[in-house]
Amino acid sequence: MEIIKAAHLGFCNGVKRAINVAKTHAPCLTYKELIHNKKVVDGLKNEGIYPVHDLSVVKSGDNVVIAAHGAAPSDFEKLARIGANVYDATCPMVKKVQEIVREYSTKGYKIIILGDKNHQEVQGICGFSAETPQIAADFDEISLEDGEKFAVVTQTTFFEEKFEKIKEKIQNIISYTHKIVVFFNTICYTTMAKREEAKSLAKRCDAVVVISDRSSANGNRLYEFAKSINDNTFFVSEISDLQSVMISKYNTLAIMAAASTPDELIEEVLSFMSDTQNEVLENATENTATEEVTEVATAAPEAGEMAAAADAPAQSAKTELTMDDIMASDKAAGFTTYREGKRIHAKIINADENGIFVEIGGKKDGFIDKSEVNIDGTYNPDDFKAGDTIEAVIINKKGDSTYVTLSKREIDLVKKNDEEALKAFESKEFTVEPPLKIVKNKEGNPVGLEGRLGAFTVFIPGSQIRIGRVNNLEDYLDKKLRLRMLQKNGRRVTASQRVILEEEKAEKEEAFWSTVVPGAIVKGKVKRFASFGAFVSVKGYDCLAHISDLSWKKISEPSEVLELNQTYDFIVLKADRETGKISLGYKQLQKKPYELAAEKYPVGTVIKGTIARIHPFGAFVQIEDGIDGLIHVSQISHKYVKEASELLKEGQEVEAKVISFEGNRITLSMKELEPAPEEKPAREEVAPEAADGAESEVKSKAPRAPRKKFEYNPEKAEERKRDRRDNSDEPHEWVSDSGNATLADLLKGIDFKFDDEENK
Repeated sequence: MEIIKAAHLGFCNGVKRAINVAKTHAPCLTYKELIHNKKVVDGLKNEGIYPVHDLSVVKSGDNVVIAAHGAAPSDFEKLARIGANVYDATCPMVKKVQEIVREYSTKGYKIIILGDKNHQEVQGICGFSAETPQIAADFDEISLEDGEKFAVVTQTTFFEEKFEKIKEKIQNIISYTHKIVVFFNTICYTTMAKREEAKSLAKRCDAVVVISDRSSANGNRLYEFAKSINDNTFFVSEISDLQSVMISKYNTLAIMAAASTPDELIEEVLSFMSDTQNEVLENATENTATEEVTEVATAAPEAGEMAAAADAPAQSAKTELTMDDIMASDKAAGFTTYREGKRIHAKIINADENGIFVEIGGKKDGFIDKSEVNIDGTYNPDDFKAGDTIEAVIINKKGDSTYVTLSKREIDLVKKNDEEALKAFESKEFTVEPPLKIVKNKEGNPVGLEGRLGAFTVFIPGSQIRIGRVNNLEDYLDKKLRLRMLQKNGRRVTASQRVILEEEKAEKEEAFWSTVVPGAIVKGKVKRFASFGAFVSVKGYDCLAHISDLSWKKISEPSEVLELNQTYDFIVLKADRETGKISLGYKQLQKKPYELAAEKYPVGTVIKGTIARIHPFGAFVQIEDGIDGLIHVSQISHKYVKEASELLKEGQEVEAKVISFEGNRITLSMKELEPAPEEKPAREEVAPEAADGAESEVKSKAPRAPRKKFEYNPEKAEERKRDRRDNSDEPHEWVSDSGNATLADLLKGIDFKFDDEENK
């Protein structure tokens, strides 16, 4: 089988650049996945690089990398308001599309984007349009009704053939109108090159393997394109995807990969295919040899000698053996050899108390000593009948010249080991005894480890040793790995420890996320510091305690509160399983400064402090770092003080007494520490006689008796009024209370009497 690799394999330049930017500024966050490859994204988490989908979780001072697919201007603005450190790793090809949309949208063009509306790149491009653009996957989804001028751009992974067809149809429509449509083929040149290669290879080869993550738009489109040309196209995201593919039946096989596919996965697939190809050859040779040995054991001596010649190294069917070739071969006809370790199907001649005599072909017979018959050492001659066939192995060709010494026991041990190995392969977990050896590809690059279990060769690809990349395979040569079979091909088994570790990790994660909920108290070990907080390991998971959640006081470094490699209690503030991000708080479990102050400075305590701020209503005194108390203007002095600044100034050291503590408010008093002014004596009165100059007695004014509380009773008031009227001797006349009465009417009939003539 010939394996043909595409020239363009592995990360494109845009992806490489994005990863380098993230690693340079790690630990950091990436806005959405850096690239669409789950393995790569999970691997980057081990380096402190975590994706976030919601910018509300970002805090001031965080390092945030914009992924290769870009983001909308509004996202950049939001990050600026938060105060994050932003590093733009947008692919240059994507930036080109964004600038075209911005320019033509500003000129009044309606924007049409050809691509996937749910793709991160397309969503970011939309943000550069002044109005909501149209997003279409095909011509039928495009409308030219609302507008006169249109600009058409493409997602960088869009199909070029489809773009040209859409362009042609739009041009046919607008040829009968006055509408203007400008087209921009913004498909990535790397994508176009990959598809040209795919087109060529899919036509040339019997089968095609596309290596990519399922979430990659680039990989899915590459697969669809190759599949449209060659029906024998297979999508591979894991080596296990090749289990159901009988690649050995194809003569030529093409290998392609998406722009987001890591080199490690490509190498593993190539190595796996190479090993499978070699196994096919080994199986073919082994099967041929087995058939030939069987013929030697069962044919007549002459035929056996002739058949033994077939046990010679395989040669081309078209090449004739010369006599020199035959004589040079120790397996040539008439010269049967008895190589130690050779497995033979032998025919029983007879069995006695000493052992079993067998016919093995050639000029000599074989003998199996009774100690070499069964594994457990037992032997019964009656169990072995003449004419029956048994399998044995040559253990000593230099013994008795009459017989070849054989062992059935050794063959039984091998068979038993094989049965145990097969059971192990069918189980969920098995091990291979070290030491292991490193396997390299044709280029000499290490691709995995190899060991033996029974008569089986077990291959462990480098990516299947652990979760994440293995930098040095030599570190694992003497380790006993926990393995599970991925594929069995003859006597070669491909196995993985990673699948077991991932299962355990998934179980551990399930248990972890079910208990780590907001409000839960957890123990965490401080692993490393960053400017924006501390990374804490909780049951093996990396969590972030932001610097603002470490102390009630303002701090500049996490190390002011926590120590590396120390374990503390934390409270879970937020847990997002989708993004894998957990926010922890430390200060929430500590007493607030004013709670500590309440214990340290109870009411009545005299404190010393510095005037920190002055307001008309009073002055704030800094008792200690982070704790202030208020001296109200009325508590500064026993004298009347209009404003605090009359007696106090900032920076002045004062003594004051704690007079109340309500919540986080401490009230202080300076006048409580000053003596109260003396009370004035009671006021005295001088007797009237003192006015004439005579001696008078000074009398103290007697205290006034308290007044009786007056209660108004309308009935009694009316009764007293009637009594006064009835008992009066003065003449009077009742008149109407009409509003039309004049003064004369009111005075009519009144008898006025005067005491002197002058007033008459």
